Order: sequence, then C-alpha cells, then structure tokens
Amino acid sequence: MLGAVEGFLIVGVVIGIGYALGGSRIVGEHGSEVLAKITFNVSTPALFFVLVAGSEPADIFSTVGYVTVLYVVGGGLLFLLVHRLFVRVRSAELPLVVQGAVFANAGNIGIPLSLATVGDLSYTTVLLLVQAFILTPVGLISLDLTAARLVRRPSDALKLAINPVLLGAFAGMLVLVTGVELPHLVLEPIDLVAATSVPLTLLLFGMSFRGKGRSKSQDSRAAGLVVVWKCFVMPALAVALGLAFGLRGADLFGVVVLAALPSAQNLFVLAMQYRTAITLTHSFILVSTLVSVPVVLVLAALVPH
Repeated sequence: MLGAVEGFLIVGVVIGIGYALGGSRIVGEHGSEVLAKITFNVSTPALFFVLVAGSEPADIFSTVGYVTVLYVVGGGLLFLLVHRLFVRVRSAELPLVVQGAVFANAGNIGIPLSLATVGDLSYTTVLLLVQAFILTPVGLISLDLTAARLVRRPSDALKLAINPVLLGAFAGMLVLVTGVELPHLVLEPIDLVAATSVPLTLLLFGMSFRGKGRSKSQDSRAAGLVVVWKCFVMPALAVALGLAFGLRGADLFGVVVLAALPSAQNLFVLAMQYRTAITLTHSFILVSTLVSVPVVLVLAALVPH
C-alpha cells in the first residue's frame, strides 16, 4: 500500500508545481497552449517511440497480456453502449470520454505501484503496450475524424496518418520489427526528450486549475460516469476475466490493481490540442485520481499477492 501512496504523492507534488506556475508570470499568458503543443508534438511522440521500440512482443502474447487486451477493449465497447443510456455527449467529445473510461495512468502511477507491491514492471509494461498499440491509434484517429476533418479525398486520409504521436509509435514499431540497432547518438537524445513527456503533462494539468470554468450539468454527468467506470467497472472486469483465464496470486493482483488506476493525464493534452471537452476531461481526470486512491489501497490490502 505504501507504493500506491508514493505513486499518488509524486503525481500530486508535480501537479502542485504546475498549479503554482500557472499563477506566476513565468509561463506567460499563452504558456499552457505552448506547453501542450510541445508535449503533443515532441515529447509524447518520443515517449511512444521509446516504449514501442524497446518492448517485448512476448509480454502481450501471454495470459496476462490476453486478459489486459480483453478488459481494456471490452471495457471500452461496453462503455460505448452504456453511455448512451445515461448521458449523451457531442461526437467531438466522445473519443476522449471513452478513452477516459479505459485509458489508465499506467506510467507515472503504475510504475512505482508495480515496483512497490509486486516488484515487477511486466504488468505495467503490458498495459502500456496495449494502450500504445490499441487505444492510442484508435483514439487519435477518432479525434481526427470527429474534428471536422472527415476523409473525402486520398489526401485527407494521408493527414490522419501524419499525427506526431502515431508517427512516433509507427517508427518504434519499425525498429522493433526490423531489429535495427540505432546508434547511441540517436537513441540518447530521443530518450532525453521522451523523459520530459510525463512531467510536462503533469505540469500542464496543474496549470489548468487556474481560471478553470464551471462544468455544465451534462459534463458533470458524463464525468461521473467515466469515473465510476474507470475506478470500479474496469477492475471488476479485470477480476472476472483474470479468474476466467486462470490468473491467481501476483498475476491477478497486478492486472486488477492497474485496472483501477485513474484516467491518464495525457488525455488532457489531447483535449487542449484538439480544443474539445477541455473542462470535461479535466474533471474526470481529477476526480478519478482522487477516487482511485482508496480503491487502489483497498485492492492492495484485499487481493492476495
């Protein structure tokens, strides 16, 4: 449980620094917009390149990998059905809402949590890979399609592929498949830039608290559904599928606890980049982070590992 607390405290401190920056003259009037563009176009593509290029395909092609894919994809599809019964959001906001319900903060919270509780990063790695290979491409393409950039000509389809984050992931996939060993002088700068993605995202999220407007009632209902789904339904699906596939002990614990992590902060970067659902995304990230703390602590205490 101490590992879970440590992970949340680290995130909270960096967000607090961002909040302080947002109220100072250091970043300037348009600081958050500039930071969002740097994160989306430079830092995050580098992070996805490093993540994919250095991955082990065998991690996904395992029982833990199959369960992770099933609860992430299944959870997203079920959410699409359920949200229509309780709340309707605009088409431009739907991709971010769905990702908020299933896209976990596996990087800056999942890594210290995995190390402290089970001493193994493989569970976090599997979740990060599933999110990189499945959720990220689907989410970004959906955002492009719903942002009034519908495919009408072949040139329009090409624009969808020229997405910095997707390009970073595709480049990493190319390195992984071909087995090319990049020289140190190439990898080191990319690693340095990739390392800035998480802290910049957290700083940006903290800065966003300054001048934040009130949520509409429709946004509040949508955010509430996302939080309930991310913090309670997703771990429940992970438990059911894990037991069905024979996972026990540390394997079941690793999958379930990571499923209960809050919505990822990098979704807020996407909201700013695409200028849609900014307040809504901010709300469900913040509330899911607060709610997931007791949920993760309870799971860490109850689930045998």
